[in-house]
Amino acid sequence: MRPVVKLPENSLLVGELPRGCQLCLRGRKSLVLITGLCHVRCPYCPLPPEVLGRDVVLVNDVEVRSWRQVLEECLTCSSLGVGISGGEPALVPERVYSVAQYLKAYFGPHFHIHIYTHARALRWRVAEFLILSCDEVRVHSLSCDEVRTALQVLEQVRRREYRDVDLGVEVPVFPGTEQQLLNLAETVWRCGVFLNLNELELTEGNREYLTKLGYRVRPDSATAVVGSWECGRRVVEEVARRIPDLTIHLCTVAAKERLQLRTRQYYRALLLAEPHEQVTDDGTLLKLLVENLRDLPPELRKELPPEVTMVKEEGLELHPSVLDYPWLTATLRRRGAMVRRVEEGFIGGRRVKFQVL
Repeated sequence: MRPVVKLPENSLLVGELPRGCQLCLRGRKSLVLITGLCHVRCPYCPLPPEVLGRDVVLVNDVEVRSWRQVLEECLTCSSLGVGISGGEPALVPERVYSVAQYLKAYFGPHFHIHIYTHARALRWRVAEFLILSCDEVRVHSLSCDEVRTALQVLEQVRRREYRDVDLGVEVPVFPGTEQQLLNLAETVWRCGVFLNLNELELTEGNREYLTKLGYRVRPDSATAVVGSWECGRRVVEEVARRIPDLTIHLCTVAAKERLQLRTRQYYRALLLAEPHEQVTDDGTLLKLLVENLRDLPPELRKELPPEVTMVKEEGLELHPSVLDYPWLTATLRRRGAMVRRVEEGFIGGRRVKFQVL
């Protein structure tokens, strides 16, 4: 039996972690939704209703109208690559090629691009665009026949174009589907590619359908479905016992939320933080807001380090390290000031106050 490696946040791995996953788990990938259009409508699709069916482009959940905006978001988050999904990217293959060329022209050939597309959509013309655009192509379908056909097309195009593109299959884990997933793993192994399993999420987009099927969210999670991780673990362990040389990775909802998203927000905060703001491990910004200060005498102003001070309309903003100087906070309060602790974060690329204490 091959070893099952335990990754952070209960993710599991047998084999070598795909490059796209390596970067995602380090928060170094931005997510590009290349279109909300889709002709498959998978029951597990997590897209919210306001996006599904619209021909829009989003990067890290923010709608954009130019590739320049995509590039700027990648710079802001210190991304080393992007993951492209939909909707169905196969409906806009020229768009996939265009954004990939634009990003690689700026960042260079090592900027990693992976894509997530339905196996049913992989026709020759589409496969050509994806192979020429991406470093890693991941197909999804719970049908072994569809997966096999799609991978055969991709492999033939890859050989014809002499492209070193990694291929894989990525599917969600429905509780109780161990045998179906093991059959899929056998197919994936015979095709010589990797298999990613995702813990099933109950989201705004699929909540009604999955709830009718009896699926419920785990008490310790906002979206992870009861029994999905356990089913995935059994599949991973069985693959480790039975199938040689297959890379299989079980990615949890917590890994996406706490590693991918939080770390990406951390890099964003590092770049956007002002000198008087402290970046937390969660990617938020802490500072002190001094309100109702009647006056600020010159001698006191001299005591405030310029690199941790900023005056704004609502008051004086200071670095949290100022609290290490009790005499300073005491002086501020004697002059009628109220010192509040402010935490800000980023939602949809915009600064938002999370709490004021």
